[in-house]
Amino acid sequence: MNLQNELLNLAELDRQIIRAFMENDGDVLQLALADFLETRDRVQEVLLDSAAVDIESDEARAILQKMTTGGGLHAEKLISQLSGSAGNSFDPTFDEDTVQELGEKLFYSWFSHHEYIEALSELRPLIISSKSSDAVSDLIHQTRHCYAFQEYNAVVTLCRALIEVCIRDICVRRELFPDVEDDIVLFEKYNWSALRHKVTSGKAETRLRNFYSDLSTVVHGRERRVIGQDVAYQTFQTTLEILEDLHRDHDL
Repeated sequence: MNLQNELLNLAELDRQIIRAFMENDGDVLQLALADFLETRDRVQEVLLDSAAVDIESDEARAILQKMTTGGGLHAEKLISQLSGSAGNSFDPTFDEDTVQELGEKLFYSWFSHHEYIEALSELRPLIISSKSSDAVSDLIHQTRHCYAFQEYNAVVTLCRALIEVCIRDICVRRELFPDVEDDIVLFEKYNWSALRHKVTSGKAETRLRNFYSDLSTVVHGRERRVIGQDVAYQTFQTTLEILEDLHRDHDL
């Protein structure tokens, strides 16, 4: 499945649904809604096991951002109103057979696959214009799985590691340290502030510095804090926002 094409198709269906609703065209609305829901389910299935997605189209990336960050597409809001429900526009709509199939494919341990799929679907992938490194993708996979297993402290720890790996990756790909041939020595030769200064500045750097410091407080146990689901969720979302901004700033 071509994710970019599916997202662009969703955008077109979104426009069709709103137009049909405004024109009171019930036949077109019914067909477009059915196509929209089927396409959205296919996209959701791909995202369940995707750590990062590289999408060239600006419109397709914007559509995925709306779907996964709570904004929602116009059609999703209309569906919510028509059904009398409210909440996260990206809540999974898989039927029982699909949940069973995905649970068997993605999960094989004692944990309830219903809880696993539900939690896994809450965390979105990294959305950037270029392919992420294997190290970044692997860490995102680990973070999402820890969240699904309710290991929320591990989520915070992995988010901190994800920031470090991603910044090192950007430094290497953009050759910000041309005198360093091997990226492995980046964190050995340069301290954290030197790396941070290389990839960002101004308010963005302040945000990154403060956020990283807050994560370090948890990682090093400098402050006794109970990390619950809400904190873990927001930590992951903020981490991805920062990483996406960094990739965009460096045309990656």
